[in-house]
Amino acid sequence: MLSVEEATRLVAATIRPLPPEYLSLPLALGRVLREPLYADRDFPPFNRVAMDGIALRYAALAEGQTEFLIEHTQFAGQPLGHSRTRTPP
Repeated sequence: MLSVEEATRLVAATIRPLPPEYLSLPLALGRVLREPLYADRDFPPFNRVAMDGIALRYAALAEGQTEFLIEHTQFAGQPLGHSRTRTPP
C-alpha cells in the first residue's frame, strides 16, 4: 500500500494542465478558472456606496444624547452626490 505522500507525489508527477477553453458565461457554470479574471472597467461605472453604516458625533453620545436627526442618507449602489439630505426643522 502506498503512503499518502507517495500517492501525492505520483499523481503530481503525472498530471498535466488542460488547455484553456473559451466558453460563454452560462456554459462556465461549475467550472474553475485557470487564471485570474480581471474586469476591464468598473461596474457600475461611477463611485458608489460600498458599505452600510452610520456616523455619530461621539461627544454628543458620550454626553448622553440618545436620539439623533438623520441628516444624510446614501443608499447602496447610489452614485455619490445623488443622496438625500434632510434639513432639521
